[in-house]
Amino acid sequence: MNDRLVILGGSSPFTAGLVDALAAAGSAAGPQSFVLQGRATGNLGLMVRYASRELVPLGWRIECGTDLHALLAGARIVVHQMRYGGLEGRAADESTALRFGIQPDETLGPAALESLLRMRDSLRATARAIAAACPEAWVLNLTNPLSVVTAVLAEAGVERCIGLCELPFVTMMQAAAILDRPPASMVWQYAGFNHRGFIVTLEAEGTDRLGELVTRLGGGALGGIRGEEIARLRSIPTKYFRLLDPSGIPKGGRARELAAVRGRIAEQLRSGREGSPPGLRERYMEWYPRSVVPMIAALRSSEPSEQIVNLRGSDGLVREIHARVSREGIEPRPMPVLEGEVARWTERFAHHENLLLEVARSAGREG
Repeated sequence: MNDRLVILGGSSPFTAGLVDALAAAGSAAGPQSFVLQGRATGNLGLMVRYASRELVPLGWRIECGTDLHALLAGARIVVHQMRYGGLEGRAADESTALRFGIQPDETLGPAALESLLRMRDSLRATARAIAAACPEAWVLNLTNPLSVVTAVLAEAGVERCIGLCELPFVTMMQAAAILDRPPASMVWQYAGFNHRGFIVTLEAEGTDRLGELVTRLGGGALGGIRGEEIARLRSIPTKYFRLLDPSGIPKGGRARELAAVRGRIAEQLRSGREGSPPGLRERYMEWYPRSVVPMIAALRSSEPSEQIVNLRGSDGLVREIHARVSREGIEPRPMPVLEGEVARWTERFAHHENLLLEVARSAGREG
């Protein structure tokens, strides 16, 4: 099988993390054609050289270019990781959030809104290009704010669009480690929205383990969420839940720090040194090995596997859910019934998503 895997935004030096994850996955995710699209031609050349060194010996073919329409033709899987406005745009978004005294996170709050306003027209143009060139392709969206960007792409004609985030699975793995159990032994249910979800059941050997988790945590925390909060919610929220604390003191943004790391990775790639660029270890990028590459492998397999996906529902909202995935498609699993405080938080998040979608659909920036 020689499918075309197209990476939109593939000139980013951080894409070396995806190359490493694909190489580590072996035949499960490839070989296939690895197509890098990007605007920064200098960095694109560096990424081609690195991908060629790591993937060609495993049977992959490498292509690259700047022409979006030409490179998308015939794609079976598209990874959408374009950063509209670059890290400079993210820095401006973070400054907006800080002026309001709010955490400058690109997935939540004013920074997410500013990002959406800046990108929505270009995002729709990208969606039209995908729909025209490869209407049957699966589009794996990584661009933040992830849930609303996924919704905009889908509304603009990308029929097979899903958002991907490793955080639900990583949160479960952290809980399993605290319980001293292998992740494969855990039976768990997750519900909510990207970066605003909850593990609502966590079982092993047919027994609920949330109480044991709280006990083992003692005075500690899981992803910054303390045991008493897990007990109160009767669920495990993802680490972003702590950003909703109004008493928290906003910290500076990350855009400039990431730009510096990106520059170091580019220099390491330019040097031609052997092995993975050390700069990759300066940034958390578990979404590649924990979510993107498993999804690519699942979409190539005849055997269904359980994955976490951000999928658009009949009401237009993109929720983060369990699904069974294979080359035959994506089958959403039944969502758990939410109760109590978790249900109230989820309703609030749904209202927030609807407001963001109204902004995305409005005609002008002042709307």
